[in-house]
Amino acid sequence: MAGFKLYEIDQFLQDALDARLKQAEDNEGVYDDDFDRFIEDIAVERSHKLLDCARYVKALEAQGEAVKAEKEALAKRQATYEGHAKRVTAYIANHVQPGEKIEDANTRLGWRKSSSVEILVGAKIPECYTRIEIIPDKTALKKAIVAGEQIPGVSIVEKQSLQIK
Repeated sequence: MAGFKLYEIDQFLQDALDARLKQAEDNEGVYDDDFDRFIEDIAVERSHKLLDCARYVKALEAQGEAVKAEKEALAKRQATYEGHAKRVTAYIANHVQPGEKIEDANTRLGWRKSSSVEILVGAKIPECYTRIEIIPDKTALKKAIVAGEQIPGVSIVEKQSLQIK
């Protein structure tokens, strides 16, 4: 997280965690070592190390939010570009006659035949030609179990959730 410092933490710990972050970025989130042991081997007093790690997590989460905001802004920009490209493409399609070819050294315009399946409203599609994905509704399952319903293979598991504030 070079250049982004929201919280002050031990520089050695910061550098070590940043090196592992870089490793994760370079390897699609995969670490090549035992991460717990890696942190345990850093010579910093336990409570200080844990609090610094918590501050590091808060900084990472803040950076993640900044990336998320930028991603949303870029998605809007992408949609604008794609929408504009469709409008310009429609203009071209309205002004190039079927069978006409227009080209230069970099670009070629023309028509080609293609086919696609058209499904009319009310068509009865045989089941063997459909795709259905079943996704459990965990919220509804939890409500049913809390209300006393017995659902084989489904239970509510109590967990502890670490809070970093």
